[in-house]
Amino acid sequence: AIFGSIGSGRLGDLAGRRGSLLISSGAFLIGGVVMTASSSVSTLVVGRLVAGFAAGLASATVNPYIAECSAPEVRGAMLSLPQLGVSSGILISYFVALAAMMNGVGWRLMLGASLFPAFLQVAAMLALPESPRWLLTRAKDEAKARIALTQLRDDQSAEEVEAELKSLREGLQREAASMSVKAGQGGFA
Repeated sequence: AIFGSIGSGRLGDLAGRRGSLLISSGAFLIGGVVMTASSSVSTLVVGRLVAGFAAGLASATVNPYIAECSAPEVRGAMLSLPQLGVSSGILISYFVALAAMMNGVGWRLMLGASLFPAFLQVAAMLALPESPRWLLTRAKDEAKARIALTQLRDDQSAEEVEAELKSLREGLQREAASMSVKAGQGGFA
């Protein structure tokens, strides 16, 4: 997991938040298939390493994605959902492990069950747009940012979307100005 989290910042900047989460979803699927189909301890370890990379990448990327896509008035509540999901997932995995042990189906069911949330994550990320903030900062594409924000705020009028886009642009400009001042002061301001 540590290798996935270490590279997540750079990958998130290059591929986008959504792109990083799609990569982690693919790695979760590959890791789950390798673990489920493994016939040796070494193959099982390879599957665990791939799944661990995916977990590190996803855990370091999901909060920025949620923060950048959530409406300001619900952002705090939305940012608590990943931890709720992790805790719920751990609880569910205990029940799956218990059922597998009691029914004699063994460890393959436990590891194969990891494919279900991976498929859900792929489906969710394919349905969701890229982060509007990333589209403005990295892709420099205001039109795509507007489209993404419109998808995310389907209950808002075009004027409300424009107001939020303007606020986002202004925040990015303030952030850029702040960074240039700090850089001019040796980064210790």
